[in-house]
Amino acid sequence: MLEQISSYLRRHEGMILGIAFLSVALFLGNKYLNYEAAATNKVAQQAQAIAAQQQVIVNNLTQQLQTAQQHSDALVAHLAANDAKQEAEIANLKATLAQKQQQVQVEPLPEVAAEWNSQIKIPDGVRNTPTGLTITEAAARATVEELIEVPTLQNEVDDLKQMVDDASTTIESQQTTIKAADDLAASLKVQITDDNAAHAKEITALKAAARKSKFKIFWIGYGLGFVSREAIYLGTGR
Repeated sequence: MLEQISSYLRRHEGMILGIAFLSVALFLGNKYLNYEAAATNKVAQQAQAIAAQQQVIVNNLTQQLQTAQQHSDALVAHLAANDAKQEAEIANLKATLAQKQQQVQVEPLPEVAAEWNSQIKIPDGVRNTPTGLTITEAAARATVEELIEVPTLQNEVDDLKQMVDDASTTIESQQTTIKAADDLAASLKVQITDDNAAHAKEITALKAAARKSKFKIFWIGYGLGFVSREAIYLGTGR
Protein backbone atom coordinates (compact mmCIF):
# COMPACT_ATOMS: atom_id res chain seq x y z
CA MET A 1 0.00 0.00 0.00
CA LEU A 2 2.75 2.38 0.94
CA GLU A 3 4.67 1.46 -2.21
CA GLN A 4 1.60 2.22 -4.33
CA ILE A 5 1.17 5.60 -2.71
CA SER A 6 4.89 6.34 -3.07
CA SER A 7 4.86 5.25 -6.70
CA TYR A 8 1.78 7.35 -7.36
CA LEU A 9 3.35 10.40 -5.77
CA ARG A 10 6.51 10.01 -7.85
CA ARG A 11 4.55 9.58 -11.08
CA HIS A 12 2.22 12.50 -10.39
CA GLU A 13 4.55 14.77 -8.55
CA GLY A 14 3.93 17.68 -10.97
CA MET A 15 0.18 17.34 -10.73
CA ILE A 16 0.29 17.19 -6.94
CA LEU A 17 2.53 20.25 -6.75
CA GLY A 18 0.20 22.04 -9.15
CA ILE A 19 -2.78 21.17 -7.00
CA ALA A 20 -0.95 22.30 -3.91
CA PHE A 21 0.03 25.55 -5.61
CA LEU A 22 -3.54 26.15 -6.75
CA SER A 23 -4.83 25.38 -3.26
CA VAL A 24 -2.46 27.92 -1.74
CA ALA A 25 -3.38 30.43 -4.44
CA LEU A 26 -7.08 29.89 -3.76
CA PHE A 27 -6.52 30.27 -0.02
CA LEU A 28 -4.57 33.50 -0.48
CA GLY A 29 -7.10 34.74 -3.03
CA ASN A 30 -9.91 34.13 -0.58
CA LYS A 31 -7.96 35.97 2.11
CA TYR A 32 -7.43 38.86 -0.29
CA LEU A 33 -11.14 39.00 -1.13
CA ASN A 34 -11.97 38.98 2.56
CA TYR A 35 -9.55 41.87 3.03
CA GLU A 36 -11.08 43.72 0.08
CA ALA A 37 -14.57 43.18 1.49
CA ALA A 38 -13.50 44.49 4.89
CA ALA A 39 -11.82 47.49 3.25
CA THR A 40 -14.94 48.16 1.19
CA ASN A 41 -17.11 48.05 4.30
CA LYS A 42 -14.71 50.39 6.09
CA VAL A 43 -14.75 52.85 3.19
CA ALA A 44 -18.54 52.63 3.09
CA GLN A 45 -18.79 53.37 6.80
CA GLN A 46 -16.37 56.30 6.51
CA ALA A 47 -18.30 57.69 3.52
CA GLN A 48 -21.58 57.36 5.40
CA ALA A 49 -20.09 59.05 8.48
CA ILE A 50 -18.76 61.94 6.37
CA ALA A 51 -22.10 62.27 4.61
CA ALA A 52 -23.89 62.31 7.97
CA GLN A 53 -21.54 65.04 9.24
CA GLN A 54 -22.10 67.07 6.09
CA GLN A 55 -25.84 66.67 6.48
CA VAL A 56 -25.66 67.90 10.09
CA ILE A 57 -23.60 70.93 9.01
CA VAL A 58 -26.03 71.79 6.23
CA ASN A 59 -29.03 71.33 8.52
CA ASN A 60 -27.46 73.63 11.13
CA LEU A 61 -26.63 76.18 8.45
CA THR A 62 -30.19 76.01 7.14
CA GLN A 63 -31.59 76.53 10.64
CA GLN A 64 -29.31 79.51 11.23
CA LEU A 65 -30.27 81.01 7.89
CA GLN A 66 -33.96 80.55 8.64
CA THR A 67 -33.52 82.25 12.03
CA ALA A 68 -31.57 85.10 10.42
CA GLN A 69 -34.28 85.42 7.76
CA GLN A 70 -36.98 85.65 10.43
CA HIS A 71 -35.04 88.33 12.33
CA SER A 72 -34.39 90.20 9.11
CA ASP A 73 -38.07 90.05 8.12
CA ALA A 74 -39.11 91.32 11.55
CA LEU A 75 -36.60 94.17 11.36
CA VAL A 76 -37.69 95.09 7.84
CA ALA A 77 -41.33 95.13 8.96
CA HIS A 78 -40.44 97.33 11.94
CA LEU A 79 -38.45 99.76 9.81
CA ALA A 80 -41.17 99.84 7.18
CA ALA A 81 -43.76 100.67 9.85
CA ASN A 82 -41.54 103.44 11.29
CA ASP A 83 -40.83 104.77 7.81
CA ALA A 84 -44.53 104.82 6.97
CA LYS A 85 -45.32 106.53 10.28
CA GLN A 86 -42.66 109.20 9.71
CA GLU A 87 -43.77 109.72 6.13
CA ALA A 88 -47.34 110.18 7.35
CA GLU A 89 -46.24 112.63 10.07
CA ILE A 90 -44.16 114.63 7.60
CA ALA A 91 -47.00 114.68 5.08
CA ASN A 92 -49.44 115.73 7.79
CA LEU A 93 -47.05 118.46 8.97
CA LYS A 94 -46.62 119.76 5.43
CA ALA A 95 -50.37 119.75 4.87
CA THR A 96 -50.97 121.60 8.16
CA LEU A 97 -48.25 124.12 7.30
CA ALA A 98 -49.67 124.70 3.83
CA GLN A 99 -53.13 125.22 5.30
CA LYS A 100 -51.86 127.77 7.80
CA GLN A 101 -49.90 129.56 5.09
CA GLN A 102 -53.06 129.80 3.00
CA GLN A 103 -54.97 131.13 5.99
CA VAL A 104 -52.37 133.81 6.58
CA GLN A 105 -52.87 135.02 3.02
CA VAL A 106 -56.54 135.87 3.68
CA GLU A 107 -56.76 136.48 7.46
CA PRO A 108 -57.44 139.97 8.79
CA LEU A 109 -54.34 141.75 10.05
CA PRO A 110 -55.32 141.49 13.75
CA GLU A 111 -55.40 137.70 13.43
CA VAL A 112 -52.10 137.73 11.52
CA ALA A 113 -50.54 139.76 14.32
CA ALA A 114 -51.91 137.33 16.91
CA GLU A 115 -50.55 134.30 15.01
CA TRP A 116 -47.19 136.03 14.61
CA ASN A 117 -46.92 136.70 18.32
CA SER A 118 -47.92 133.11 19.04
CA GLN A 119 -45.14 131.75 16.82
CA ILE A 120 -42.36 133.95 18.29
CA LYS A 121 -43.84 133.74 21.83
CA ILE A 122 -43.62 137.49 22.43
CA PRO A 123 -46.97 139.09 23.43
CA ASP A 124 -47.63 142.36 21.63
CA GLY A 125 -44.38 142.01 19.67
CA VAL A 126 -46.45 142.64 16.56
CA ARG A 127 -49.35 145.09 16.69
CA ASN A 128 -52.09 145.98 14.32
CA THR A 129 -52.33 149.75 13.82
CA PRO A 130 -54.41 151.96 11.55
CA THR A 131 -51.39 152.26 9.27
CA GLY A 132 -50.62 148.52 9.28
CA LEU A 133 -48.58 146.09 11.34
CA THR A 134 -45.79 147.30 13.57
CA ILE A 135 -43.09 145.09 15.10
CA THR A 136 -40.83 145.65 18.04
CA GLU A 137 -37.10 145.07 17.90
CA ALA A 138 -37.37 141.96 20.08
CA ALA A 139 -40.11 140.54 17.88
CA ALA A 140 -38.07 141.24 14.77
CA ARG A 141 -35.04 139.45 16.18
CA ALA A 142 -37.14 136.50 17.34
CA THR A 143 -38.72 136.26 13.91
CA VAL A 144 -35.33 136.16 12.19
CA GLU A 145 -34.16 133.48 14.64
CA GLU A 146 -37.20 131.36 13.80
CA LEU A 147 -36.59 131.82 10.07
CA ILE A 148 -32.93 130.82 10.44
CA GLU A 149 -33.94 127.66 12.33
CA VAL A 150 -36.40 126.48 9.68
CA PRO A 151 -33.80 125.23 7.13
CA THR A 152 -31.89 123.48 9.91
CA LEU A 153 -35.02 121.67 11.07
CA GLN A 154 -35.81 120.71 7.48
CA ASN A 155 -32.30 119.32 7.04
CA GLU A 156 -32.69 117.26 10.20
CA VAL A 157 -35.94 115.81 8.91
CA ASP A 158 -34.33 115.04 5.55
CA ASP A 159 -31.33 113.42 7.27
CA LEU A 160 -33.60 111.27 9.42
CA LYS A 161 -35.54 110.14 6.38
CA GLN A 162 -32.30 109.33 4.57
CA MET A 163 -31.11 107.27 7.53
CA VAL A 164 -34.32 105.26 7.44
CA ASP A 165 -33.98 104.76 3.68
CA ASP A 166 -30.34 103.67 4.07
CA ALA A 167 -31.27 101.21 6.82
CA SER A 168 -34.01 99.76 4.62
CA THR A 169 -31.56 99.39 1.74
CA THR A 170 -29.04 97.64 4.00
CA ILE A 171 -31.68 95.22 5.30
CA GLU A 172 -32.87 94.46 1.78
CA SER A 173 -29.29 93.72 0.77
CA GLN A 174 -28.95 91.48 3.81
CA GLN A 175 -32.11 89.65 2.82
CA THR A 176 -30.70 89.07 -0.65
CA THR A 177 -27.51 87.65 0.89
CA ILE A 178 -29.49 85.38 3.21
CA LYS A 179 -31.62 84.18 0.30
CA ALA A 180 -28.49 83.37 -1.72
CA ALA A 181 -27.00 81.47 1.23
CA ASP A 182 -30.29 79.61 1.71
CA ASP A 183 -30.29 78.62 -1.95
CA LEU A 184 -26.69 77.42 -1.57
CA ALA A 185 -27.64 75.32 1.46
CA ALA A 186 -30.51 73.77 -0.48
CA SER A 187 -28.17 73.03 -3.37
CA LEU A 188 -25.71 71.39 -0.96
CA LYS A 189 -28.52 69.23 0.41
CA VAL A 190 -29.35 68.01 -3.09
CA GLN A 191 -25.68 67.38 -3.85
CA ILE A 192 -25.19 65.42 -0.61
CA THR A 193 -28.28 63.33 -1.36
CA ASP A 194 -27.03 62.60 -4.89
CA ASP A 195 -23.54 61.78 -3.62
CA ASN A 196 -24.96 59.42 -1.00
CA ALA A 197 -27.03 57.66 -3.63
CA ALA A 198 -24.01 57.34 -5.94
CA HIS A 199 -21.80 56.05 -3.11
CA ALA A 200 -24.44 53.55 -2.04
CA LYS A 201 -24.78 52.29 -5.61
CA GLU A 202 -21.01 52.00 -6.03
CA ILE A 203 -20.59 50.21 -2.69
CA THR A 204 -23.41 47.79 -3.57
CA ALA A 205 -21.68 47.00 -6.86
CA LEU A 206 -18.34 46.42 -5.12
CA LYS A 207 -19.94 44.12 -2.56
CA ALA A 208 -21.72 42.19 -5.29
CA ALA A 209 -18.46 41.81 -7.23
CA ALA A 210 -16.70 40.61 -4.07
CA ARG A 211 -19.43 38.03 -3.39
CA LYS A 212 -19.27 36.85 -6.99
CA SER A 213 -15.48 36.42 -6.81
CA LYS A 214 -15.78 34.48 -3.56
CA PHE A 215 -18.36 32.20 -5.11
CA LYS A 216 -16.02 31.56 -8.04
CA ILE A 217 -13.14 30.69 -5.73
CA PHE A 218 -15.43 28.45 -3.69
CA TRP A 219 -16.52 26.41 -6.72
CA ILE A 220 -12.99 26.29 -8.10
CA GLY A 221 -11.75 25.05 -4.74
CA TYR A 222 -14.57 22.57 -4.53
CA GLY A 223 -13.81 21.26 -8.03
CA LEU A 224 -10.09 21.14 -7.30
CA GLY A 225 -10.70 19.16 -4.13
CA PHE A 226 -12.97 16.75 -5.93
CA VAL A 227 -10.45 16.19 -8.73
CA SER A 228 -7.64 15.73 -6.21
CA ARG A 229 -9.61 13.16 -4.27
CA GLU A 230 -10.53 11.21 -7.39
CA ALA A 231 -6.96 11.34 -8.59
CA ILE A 232 -5.70 9.97 -5.27
CA TYR A 233 -8.33 7.25 -5.23
CA LEU A 234 -7.42 6.33 -8.80
CA GLY A 235 -3.72 6.15 -7.98
CA THR A 236 -4.20 4.07 -4.87
CA GLY A 237 -6.80 1.79 -6.40
CA ARG A 238 -9.48 2.70 -3.81
